[in-house]
Amino acid sequence: MKRLVSRYAAVALFLLVALATRPYYFADSFEYTQCIIEQEDGKSPSMFLESSHLLWRPLGLVVHSALSPVLEQGFGLERFAQVNLSLILISLILTVTGIIYLYRLLRLFPISEASVQVTTLLYAASQCVINYGMTGTSYMSGISVLIAGLYYLFDSARRPSATLSLLAGAVLLAIAPLLWMPYVLALPAAVLVYPSVNGWNRKSFVQSMRLTVIVVIAALVILAPFVVHLRLTPVGFVHWALGPGDKHYVAGPLRTVF
Repeated sequence: MKRLVSRYAAVALFLLVALATRPYYFADSFEYTQCIIEQEDGKSPSMFLESSHLLWRPLGLVVHSALSPVLEQGFGLERFAQVNLSLILISLILTVTGIIYLYRLLRLFPISEASVQVTTLLYAASQCVINYGMTGTSYMSGISVLIAGLYYLFDSARRPSATLSLLAGAVLLAIAPLLWMPYVLALPAAVLVYPSVNGWNRKSFVQSMRLTVIVVIAALVILAPFVVHLRLTPVGFVHWALGPGDKHYVAGPLRTVF
């Protein structure tokens, strides 16, 4: 029982604060909701016009399709509320998952249980986690996937025979930037997990290179259907990946990276 309480204390804190508060900033949550509705209605769908949140709106579309009978008949929600709630549920579930994996990740390091608890509790109670964990945006979902990927990579670095952990970590690292593009900036550090655990030697760097190749292949496999659907040429792909997703010329991935 004591282990159960310590393991999920941060989750309990997040859920309690989430119940007692409301988001102060919804960012583009409502725009994603409207986009999904337009896609369902076939009205000039804009699901893939920008690459920064590539998987988020399709994920919301799938979840809403699965939950709409319950949300409409069981709760009597209007359609806009149904779609937005579907996105919020994804964010809530993945945020909780990220908190759990952060605790598990920190337990892999030679630090005290008290340090692990304090760090996880501070993370769960932070402004970013509390706010965006309750909105229909992909920020917390992306970082939660990234944290889970790091856990599996550190696990594979400690146990060389853990091939499934390596593959799981690589795939999750590939997915995170497809939920929120700027997380690609974390990948160079993430793929150096092996030298950080096993020492800065040739073998560790070879493992990191192998991990990099797997991450790239996983990302390409996920991206391929979108490229085919949008009929993107190599030049068109670069413009789509780096350009703004709407008419506002100051927006887009390039500004975010800068």
